[in-house]
Amino acid sequence: MDGDVFNRRVKHVWKRLAEALGDGLDPTECAYRLEKAMAQHLRQGRGIEVLGVGEHGLSDPGGLGRERVVEAMRVLFRRDVVARIAPLLIGRGRFKTFDDAQDFVHQVERVARLDTLAGALLRRPDGMGLRRPPRPRAPTSTLLNEFAPLGDRA
Repeated sequence: MDGDVFNRRVKHVWKRLAEALGDGLDPTECAYRLEKAMAQHLRQGRGIEVLGVGEHGLSDPGGLGRERVVEAMRVLFRRDVVARIAPLLIGRGRFKTFDDAQDFVHQVERVARLDTLAGALLRRPDGMGLRRPPRPRAPTSTLLNEFAPLGDRA
């Protein structure tokens, strides 16, 4: 109305995550994409500098540095992705209210292993070689005990 311009585009690194949020994928898949995008964003930037966490925050006793890094990652995610696309998701009917969108974002953040990513970043603050945590794999015995129908050709 008064000349304000709102940019709803996200950076390329966050695009697949934004699509997952918009497509209604489950929180586990969205969390996987969050981990991957965060690792890539931190690698492309200069590691911990992207988060704005000072050097004093890294050396606090009792692991407080990791908590600060995780919180800075959450703030980055909310600012660069959620704040930009939430109005679009609500307007297109993906979520009924802003509170529903916030609840889903909190579910994604709970599932995402940002603490593992933060630990790797603290070991290598420049972000070089940073990768998302590997997905947990199911043991073979669990897979062998799953029921699978034979299908039409059996």
